[in-house]
Amino acid sequence: MRPGCAGGRLGPARGVRRDEDPISTTTTDPADEGRRPFGADVGTPDTAGQLVVRVTGVLDNYSNPRLPRQLLAALEDAPQRLLVDLEGVDFFGSAGITALVEVSKAADAAGKELRVRATQRTVTGPLEVTGLLDRLRLTED
Repeated sequence: MRPGCAGGRLGPARGVRRDEDPISTTTTDPADEGRRPFGADVGTPDTAGQLVVRVTGVLDNYSNPRLPRQLLAALEDAPQRLLVDLEGVDFFGSAGITALVEVSKAADAAGKELRVRATQRTVTGPLEVTGLLDRLRLTED
C-alpha cells in the first residue's frame, strides 16, 4: 500500500470534494457555454498584397491541430502580408498562442509580414501575459 492511500485507493485531490469531478471543473465544449465553435474564413489577397483570415469561436486544444495548418497555408498564399483577425474569438487559450507563434516564425522565415487584429481582452490578455503582445504587430484597423 502506498503512503497516503486508504485501503490502497487514492482519495480525492486536495481541495476537491468527493461529490465534485476531480478531472475538470471547467469545460471547453462550446455548446456548454454558448460559445461559437472554431472557424477560420480565409479571404482573397487585396491589391495591397494582404490576405485576411477571420478566426471565430473557441481557440483551445480541440481546434489546435487545425488553426496552425490553416494559418500556415494562408501565409503561403499571402503575397506580402497576412492579417489574422481575432475579433470574433470567444476564448483564446494556449492553442491560439501556439498557432500565432508558429505562423510568426514562418512569416519571418518567408520574409512576409504578420499582423494580428485583436482589441478585446479575451485575446490581448493572454498575449500580454506571455510577452507576445510586444512581439506581434497588433492592429485595430
